[in-house]
Amino acid sequence: ARIGTRGRRRAGIDVVYFGNAPVAVGILDSTRIIVRRGAASVGERIRQALGAGRVEVQPDSARLLDASVLLGADFAPPSRLDFHP
Repeated sequence: ARIGTRGRRRAGIDVVYFGNAPVAVGILDSTRIIVRRGAASVGERIRQALGAGRVEVQPDSARLLDASVLLGADFAPPSRLDFHP
């Protein structure tokens, strides 16, 4: 999650929280980008930055964010890891 967060921030996407998905979600075979507010184009921008995933629109006005991302097995971190902020 931390590696994915750094890459999204470099792409100009504001990441407000990262962590592990609940155990009940299990290991996902593919990355899910869930748009909570706005159009599917919000998710497409994230998908392009990740290089993987599928976009779903599930409006949820109770969440104060535009999208949730659940990284799956198809997410590949960059070959060169940069550990500096």
